[in-house]
Amino acid sequence: MYFLESVFNSNSFDMNDAVLSEYSIYFDEKNKEYNKFSLDDEDVPDLHRFVSTLKDNDPDCKIYVLIYGYELTSSDGEKFTYADQLWINTDLDISEIKELVSTSELTEPSDIRYFCDCNEVEYCHIFLISQSENGDPVISEIEKENASQIVTLYWD
Repeated sequence: MYFLESVFNSNSFDMNDAVLSEYSIYFDEKNKEYNKFSLDDEDVPDLHRFVSTLKDNDPDCKIYVLIYGYELTSSDGEKFTYADQLWINTDLDISEIKELVSTSELTEPSDIRYFCDCNEVEYCHIFLISQSENGDPVISEIEKENASQIVTLYWD
C-alpha cells in the first residue's frame, strides 16, 4: 500500500479541505504510481530542480503539494491522488519566486500568488500530511492565519 493511500483509507477529508503533503512524500519514488501531478512526466525533473533551487535560496523553506482531498480512479480501476499546486512557506518574496521560475526550465505555472489572495482561503481546514520517524503518517491541522505568507504555484 502506498503511503498516501494508507492516509486516504484511514481518514475522510471534506471536499472543502486543503490536504497538503510534504513535497518529499508526494514525490517519493515508491509512491509515484499512486501520486499524479498535473505536469507531464518528462517535466517533473524540472520541478525537482526548481525545488532544489528554492531550497538553495531559502534553506528553511517548506514545500508542500496540495492534493485533492479524495482519491480518483483511473480507467483501469486504479486509485490515485491528483495535485496541481505547490504551496511554499518561505522567507523569499513572491517577486523572487517569480524570478526563480522565469530563470528555470520549469513549465511556467498558470498562477503564482500568496495563499491569502487565493480562493483556497475558503477551505474549511488545512491538513498537513507528514511522516513520523518510524514511517507512520502524521496528520496535523494548520491554522489559516499561519498560512498567510505561503506562496502558491498552480498549473492547470
